[in-house]
Amino acid sequence: MDVCLKRSQTATSECGMIWKQKKRHKPIRLGLANRSHDFWLFSLKYTITVTAMDAASEPVHRSTHPRDQQRMSFQPAIWPPQWPEIGSAIAATVASGDWGQYSSQAHSQLTPAIADLFQVEHVRLCPSGTAAIEMALRAANISTGDEVITAAFDYPGNLRCIEAVGATPSLADVASNGMCLTEPGVLAASSPATRAVIASHLYGHAADVGSIRRLCNDRGWLLVEDACQVPGMRLHEDSTWRPAGSFGHIAALSFGGSKPLTAGNGGALLTSDRRLIARLNSLYDRPSDTFPLAALQAAAILPQLPRLTDINSIRAATVTALHQQTHHHFPEWTIFAELAPSVVPCYYKLAILVASSKQRARLVTLAQQLGIPLGEGFRSLHRLSDRRCRKRTPLTRSAMLGDRLCVLDHRALMIDPGCHHQMIAALGELYDRTEDAI
Repeated sequence: MDVCLKRSQTATSECGMIWKQKKRHKPIRLGLANRSHDFWLFSLKYTITVTAMDAASEPVHRSTHPRDQQRMSFQPAIWPPQWPEIGSAIAATVASGDWGQYSSQAHSQLTPAIADLFQVEHVRLCPSGTAAIEMALRAANISTGDEVITAAFDYPGNLRCIEAVGATPSLADVASNGMCLTEPGVLAASSPATRAVIASHLYGHAADVGSIRRLCNDRGWLLVEDACQVPGMRLHEDSTWRPAGSFGHIAALSFGGSKPLTAGNGGALLTSDRRLIARLNSLYDRPSDTFPLAALQAAAILPQLPRLTDINSIRAATVTALHQQTHHHFPEWTIFAELAPSVVPCYYKLAILVASSKQRARLVTLAQQLGIPLGEGFRSLHRLSDRRCRKRTPLTRSAMLGDRLCVLDHRALMIDPGCHHQMIAALGELYDRTEDAI
């Protein structure tokens, strides 16, 4: 089916301003019956019109179950966001010629804005979050003969960054009731060769970065804080609220296409350590910026910063609604809501622990047919060869998460609160139809 998405000519923004533009048409693919729908996304009105596909067009795979149309009456939000201020910022950068400069006005505005948001002294923009992790290790002169501790359940690119600088990964298990590193887990994976720790905040949950930072300070290790998934997360530490990304000696951000702050690609390094920023500058500047973020990407990110807190709150409200319905609708699942009073979460994706790997496989397949953005979590690294990494501690929890964790994309979490019951019903339908795989 072909879907034509039109935004109304006049829509009211959150601050009461009136936007007037020509209608825009953007083709997308959805498994829906032939009809039109009006809906509001961040106070902008859209109309969806669905027409039959041409016979030669690529088929849309969808379920033929008679209840699917009713269950899938909600639709995930559009991402990347189609906000008028993003288009205006990009257009202004093009019109001014700034897009073709080595150092643009967008760059000069974005760097201090990120430093202020994350309460750090220094920011270097870069092409990706993965590049940021690798550059952080290089800035600390991590190399052959060194070991870097990372979680066995984590983004696999972090392990590859360790290998890229010639160091050896040492795998640590994650919290027994969560998905992130803890201080005891780091200690169990350490050795005299340990030089650094990469601690990632995953799926809205916070790593124990306060305790891990104190441990690293005591041992002379570098803490690389991976905040790529959680811009806007805040942690209460020592009677003070601080942003995730401000606890590490150095931290990484990502502006990848699916991230809560997005420019398609891109990232940033954050630090308040003068020695680390001096080393980063020597790595970057040869003499021009060797690892740049494009001016158009910087222009696209800037308008997203003022909305970040509100959008994170919308996602968190959806997670709370789902968590409250767990026992009633999906009793064999665990909805990983971040409930700690010391954390204000940012949900890039919502983690859902299902009953078995068999159920997860069926869930993901059926969800794709229905258009629900549900997929598998990271694969556990515990199966890696012992020649490739160190395994000084059992990795039981990481192995289980790698087999059974599903993740619901943040596009689904951004739906209007009035549609929460529709999404709960859709997930309940998935649960009912895969319950025999438990």
